[in-house]
Amino acid sequence: MESKLQIIIATFVIFSGFALATSVAGSQPDSGSSGTGQFHISATKAYLIGGEGDTGNSFRYDGSEVWTGPGQATIIVDEVNNVGTVEGTVTTHGHTYKIVMKEFKGGKPFMNGGVARDLYLHGTTGHGPPVLPKVWTYLAGWGHADIYKDGQFLHKNVHAHFMLTQGTRDKKTHRVNFAGPKRLMMAKKSGDPAKIKAAMQEIDEAASRAINTHTMQLHVVAHSEKKNPKHFPPFDWFTHFMWDEITWH
Repeated sequence: MESKLQIIIATFVIFSGFALATSVAGSQPDSGSSGTGQFHISATKAYLIGGEGDTGNSFRYDGSEVWTGPGQATIIVDEVNNVGTVEGTVTTHGHTYKIVMKEFKGGKPFMNGGVARDLYLHGTTGHGPPVLPKVWTYLAGWGHADIYKDGQFLHKNVHAHFMLTQGTRDKKTHRVNFAGPKRLMMAKKSGDPAKIKAAMQEIDEAASRAINTHTMQLHVVAHSEKKNPKHFPPFDWFTHFMWDEITWH
């Protein structure tokens, strides 16, 4: 019982503040705002990772349970004033899913008040949990969103996060070349500094093989407030939209 409790605590520590806190080849833009702080980005080639969000695993590093289908996303935000809209759809498995994010607010310095640009996220950066290796992120935001299924509310005013990153997931197989944070979770449970250091080094080293610096992908996620330590990430539900083909306007 004590061992199980320690794992649950380690999981919650690692994942705390998850939300509060055309494929482009060649050279990547430093910023799409031309110095104004305003961004207009669109994306196509849509899918849901782990289905609707209630399958218990919404990262699926092995590329399984990825629901593909037609869909598009649009980002129009002002990162100076932390305002704008992120909206995306995917039609798959006989239904149309839509996420709309209009409220941006970030409680941590790296979140820049809600919308941030040009930063590293995940991995061992401390900027979000290590669900992915450290990845260069052109634009990101945190706040709340609504999710619709066939035009009806599926989830309303829930924690949400978007990020436009270098490629993290293979565009054909949908796999991520990453073992995930399990080893780090177990190391933190043990309290052994050497094991923690080795696990963090493993996550750092994963970036060189897992991140494709010549492509970009858009991720938009939302999750319940209620936790479930049996799920990954450890929420009662976690909906994970992605789009592979990115266009800067």
